[in-house]
Amino acid sequence: MSFLRKLARDRLIIVVLHDLQMAVREFDRFLFMKDGRLVYDLQREDLKDEVLTEVFGIGLTVVDAEGDRFVMINKQVPSG
Repeated sequence: MSFLRKLARDRLIIVVLHDLQMAVREFDRFLFMKDGRLVYDLQREDLKDEVLTEVFGIGLTVVDAEGDRFVMINKQVPSG
């Protein structure tokens, strides 16, 4: 990824990933597609739990810890 960062200083680089953990750690801007359509174009600071939950259809939480960023799957507790 350091190679891409050096390259990105002078140009736009588009990377397509399905690894959400890597994406939130390494990149500053996110384009999310759903059903073949662009639904969100967000900067890193605008990436919120609600957006990820809507896009991926499962409960996800963005966690900032020690200068790094992670995405966690919310474990649902069965009711009753």
